[in-house]
This record gives sequence, C-alpha cells and structure tokens, in this order.
Amino acid sequence: MQDHPIIRKFVELPWYVKLPALIAGFLMNAAASQFPAEFQLLAYYCGIGLALWVIAGSVWHWTLNWKTLDRSCITVGAVIGVVATWHALQRPPQSVQVSSAQQARTAQPPAQILPKTLETLFQTDFRQFLKVQKTIDVTLLNGQKIQMRIAIPEDIEANSMFLMAYIPRSPHTFLICVSLSGEAEKIVKDLSSEAEVRYKWPGESSQKTSKTLKFSGRVYAYHEDELSPRQLVDLTDFFLSKGLLVQFRSEEYVGESFRNELLRSQK
Repeated sequence: MQDHPIIRKFVELPWYVKLPALIAGFLMNAAASQFPAEFQLLAYYCGIGLALWVIAGSVWHWTLNWKTLDRSCITVGAVIGVVATWHALQRPPQSVQVSSAQQARTAQPPAQILPKTLETLFQTDFRQFLKVQKTIDVTLLNGQKIQMRIAIPEDIEANSMFLMAYIPRSPHTFLICVSLSGEAEKIVKDLSSEAEVRYKWPGESSQKTSKTLKFSGRVYAYHEDELSPRQLVDLTDFFLSKGLLVQFRSEEYVGESFRNELLRSQK
C-alpha cells in the first residue's frame, strides 16, 4: 500500500518546523491547568499527541501508510492514556473554595466572655431607657458623708421613672442604704429636674416630656459589700415604710448575670 502523500510530507518537514511544533506540544501540556476547566483535558491530550507524533515521525522515520497509520494512532493513543492516567493520579485533590468571611470565622477563636463588674452592670442595666446620672453625697445617721452614684432611668412611654444607686465598698453599707431609703424621693425629684427630654412621634397630637414622669417607688441598690440576711430584711422594711420597693444586687447578681450571658452565647 502506497504512503499517503500528505502524511509523507508531514513526516519529512524540516527540523525548524518540527522543533517549534514539539515545543508547542510541551508548552500546551505544561499550561493545560491554566485553560478553562472544560478545555484542560483537551489541551493536555493535544499537547502530548503533538509532541509524540513529531518525535515518532522525526526519529524513527517509519514508513507511513494507512496500515502503519492505524498502528501508530493506536500506539500514540495508548501512550496518551497511560500518561494521562499517571498525571491524574499525581494531581493533588482540588481545594474547596472558602469565602473570606468563613475563613475569618474559622481563623479567629470565639471571643472570650468575661464576667462584668457590679459597677459595669450598674451602668449597662436598663439601657433601653434614657438615664440621668450623677454622683452625690449621702449623709449617714452618724453625720458622716459618703459619695454614691445614682441614676434615674426614665420610661417616657409609661410616664414613670425609678432610682438606681451604686454603693462602693464601705464598712457603712448598711447605714448608706438606710439613708438612701429616707432620701430617695428627694434625690429623684432634684435629679430629674436638672434635665428635660421632649419628643413627639409623627402622627401624635402632643409632645411627651420627662417633666411629667412619676416616681414609681422602685429602687435598685448595687452594693459591693455583702449584707447579711438579717440586714436585708431590716432594710426592706425600712424602704417599705417609705412606700418604696427595693431590690438589692451584689456579687451573687454578678455571678447570675455572667451565667445567663454564657447561656445566651451558646445558643
């Protein structure tokens, strides 16, 4: 069977034509990973096939006719299959694309939750209300003056306000609370008169103002030094005799607040 003229011309091409074709085949194989996904295998196989075809035709100069052409195609195809299989087995597994937000959540450990101090809780409790705050001097029954921080949360929608007091560490915590029960009404009246808030929601007929707020009689006392159960009972009676409802908050309240915050963070 005579050699096909087109095949013969391809094999007998000069070296300066075959060499660029050989380089092109290797470059196509090396750059296959840069092609779009749907063209990677095509570029890979074409690169190997072009390189092997040029090498086979140039080195061995086999006699190419339709019979040898069939054999050479089978040989080249088998070599391509073996090399492609080896290449696929050596390729590392594809990495999963992770968004930057997911990487940040994975890389950063969860923020550590620390217990708040009693003073911090005094500042952050009832944050949904407007607050008027001030440091005042309280005169004890023995005539001694002690500084105490107070705050008045104002619930303008409910037209009411109440009193909060922070009592720092002191050996006179019990006496400070007794004085607070007698001066609570005056403290609320004086402090609430120092600032006024007015606002009017769209569609409403009149303004709301903090000047019309009524003292509810509720008092929250935050005290650093512990009070005995007997002292708590006596102080509750003192406040009740003045028409006041008192709630004492100390280290036990700090621990309970911390436990509740931990439970919320786990949800």
